[in-house]
Amino acid sequence: MSVINLRDVMKSTDEDEIARWKAAFEQLGYDTDWLANSSTDLIPANEFGEYVRNEAKCRIDCCNTLLEWPFNYIDWTAAAEELKDNYDCIEVDGIEYWFRASVYGDLAGDILELRGCSGLRESSQ
Repeated sequence: MSVINLRDVMKSTDEDEIARWKAAFEQLGYDTDWLANSSTDLIPANEFGEYVRNEAKCRIDCCNTLLEWPFNYIDWTAAAEELKDNYDCIEVDGIEYWFRASVYGDLAGDILELRGCSGLRESSQ
């Protein structure tokens, strides 16, 4: 998986890359002062389902594989879509990333409404 950690992005020596990320967050209405200290993960949209499966396995920590019961009976696409209510989407350099919205305290209530990430929610229905 190619999850990116926001803290690593902000530590980059590429000032143009940092500026692109800051501009993308500002476009979503975020104050960017918190970016340098944030350790939030940015999950590529095309890997979000896999991320959800891995999160479930880590949280439950009861078996060695997601191919065992009950995991092999779970609709992971539906589970990922449900989880998106707690995430927001950002696009940088043509790639969409999901990140956990609730880690930003008071902003969480304002950003739970997902913002047009190429119809990902609609495409699974």
